[in-house]
Order: sequence, then C-alpha cells, then structure tokens
Amino acid sequence: VAAWMQNFGVDKIKFWMSKTGTDLNSSEGLVKVIDNVRALPETPKVIVVDTLHRFLNGDENSAHDAKTMLDACALLMEEFDCTVVLVHHTGVSDEAQHRARGSSAWRGALDIEVSVKPSKNGGPIEVIQRKMKDAEMQDSLFFDLKKVDIIGWRDEDNDQVSSVVLESSGKPIKMDKKVSKLEENRRRFERAWHHCHRDRDDQNRPFISRSALLEYQVNELGATESYARKQLQPSTSSLIGILLDADYIEKYGKGWSAKSASLIIDFGENG
Repeated sequence: VAAWMQNFGVDKIKFWMSKTGTDLNSSEGLVKVIDNVRALPETPKVIVVDTLHRFLNGDENSAHDAKTMLDACALLMEEFDCTVVLVHHTGVSDEAQHRARGSSAWRGALDIEVSVKPSKNGGPIEVIQRKMKDAEMQDSLFFDLKKVDIIGWRDEDNDQVSSVVLESSGKPIKMDKKVSKLEENRRRFERAWHHCHRDRDDQNRPFISRSALLEYQVNELGATESYARKQLQPSTSSLIGILLDADYIEKYGKGWSAKSASLIIDFGENG
C-alpha cells in the first residue's frame, strides 16, 4: 500500500485491512464482519475477501459450503451497497489453470470472473476476463511489476525496504519460436536496464554490467543464482548468447551494451 501511494503521489487513502480472518459463512463470523464494517468512519465501496480459503468454514469443493459463502457475500453487498471481491486460487493441473479451484458453484454465482496469469519467461502479467454476466467480454490487460523503494523505510539491518506496483504494459507480440525467443530475451535485457541504473557506455548506448544483470534475474525474476549465471554465458541458448548472435548487444567492459539504442529507449518511454 505504501509503495502504491508513493508511486502514484497519493497522500491519503480510504483503505482498511483486518488483522485476522474469520469464518465469514458462519453466523458469528458474518455478524463480526458487519459490525466491524459499520464501525468504520466511512462505508466502503469494495470489500475484498483475501483469500477465500482463509474466510471459509468448510470445503471449497462442496457446492453447499460454496453457497453459504456466496450467500454471506450477497448479504454484505446488500447491507453496504458495495462490491465484494473474492480472491481465490486456480487449480494445480495445467487444464485447471484457467478456472477457480474447487466447486463449479463459485463460477456459476459470480457476476464477473477475472484470472491473473503470472509472468512467464520475462513477459508481462496477463489479467484475463473469464466471465461477464451483464456486459460484453473485454480484452486482456497486461502489466509489468515495477520496483519501488519506499522513502523513509528501513529494515532492522538498515537496508532499504522496497515493494512493487503494477505498471501497464503492451500486449506481447506472437511470433514464430525462433523470433519469439529473441524478442523474449531482448525485452528481459531492456527491463533489466530500466530497472537498474540506466548506465551508458562511452558512445551513449544503454549499458548493463554483468553483476547488475545477475542481481536483476535473482532478485526481480526469482531465478536461482546458478540459472542466472548460465544466462550470462555466451552459449547459443542463453540470454546473452541469443542477443550476441542476433547482434543486438556487444561485449563492453564488465558487461554489455545495446547496439540498437533507439529500441531500448522506445521500450522504456512508450511501452
């Protein structure tokens, strides 16, 4: 929340968060939530149940338990004239990744269903609309994660505390596998340059050091250090090898420079 406020220049936000979950689909839990929402200085426009599992007393695979939870959400909507958002997980198997985990009753009762598809191979996060009850379906939205160093926040070791916010991104271009692999690695290199120090070489071309690119892959992409190091080797299948073979970058000092400076600038400024 602090990172979001800082990034978008917001001084105050009407946002309240519970410290614990409760069994929302029980009489006691529902009354507890209603009483606490009534006690707020303002009536919220949106109530987010995050995650559904933490607020559900029962089995998410049970149509009966799903109904009691959905009835509780409907009561909150009626009581406070607000929207209720359920945050839930998808299934584990590949064929279940496109739908909510558990009973089909969840999807059947929703007005809108949206799924968040994680970033893959350095690409953007995709927000996909799966259901729209009373309007036309909308196209997917795409986002990158932008790191934000929160001003004035330090941890117990006096290190800078940071978080991430969503930043709108363009729709990825679908290409054949060979070109797609090059584009994927080009975008990863460019994101790393924009995320790091935006250094330049003596020809004013975008430059990124080996250590900065390694750190970006580990800290921002979640790669293991051994995998990240392999991507810095000039092999035919590595990040650096593919970009060198495509003549997109060249070795410079203790890192690499982008030979096509206009592409990397356009990527950052125009998405």
